[in-house]
Amino acid sequence: AAGETATPAVSPAEAAPAEGEPAPTDIAPTAAITPAEDAASHRDALPTGSTEDAPARAGIVPATTSPHRRGCQGEAGEIVGYWYAGATAPGAAGDTITVPRDVNVRADYPDRHNGYDARAPVRCTLAKGDRITLAADPILVPGDRYWVPLVATGDTSSSTSTP
Repeated sequence: AAGETATPAVSPAEAAPAEGEPAPTDIAPTAAITPAEDAASHRDALPTGSTEDAPARAGIVPATTSPHRRGCQGEAGEIVGYWYAGATAPGAAGDTITVPRDVNVRADYPDRHNGYDARAPVRCTLAKGDRITLAADPILVPGDRYWVPLVATGDTSSSTSTP
């Protein structure tokens, strides 16, 4: 439309990594987009049956709430799962830390034994601000990223701490 500035194209290699969990490593290279495909997928193209008078959306909201359990519990000493910490280890075994953001606690961490799959099933979530004591050192995985094992205390009154 007149007066609008085109959004510059950015290749995946130039894009900044998103905060949070890593992207899957098995992404295939994308093919070049032809001008006709580019025009057909342009951001301000209207969906079929829409009019230009349709109200603008404020944002995208999920249709359902997360099926994952908030807070993590288990039998004392049980490994509940692993959460992605990023390029810096949040501490060492015995350190009490504050969880820096909402995190998914997954059934496994990516490594050779599972084909470096970073998308293991989510067991539960920890909320930003939760205080936990690390029961083990974070695990450095290929790609120089850390995953933190979450070990249950067995204390049902505290769903987010580890021994």
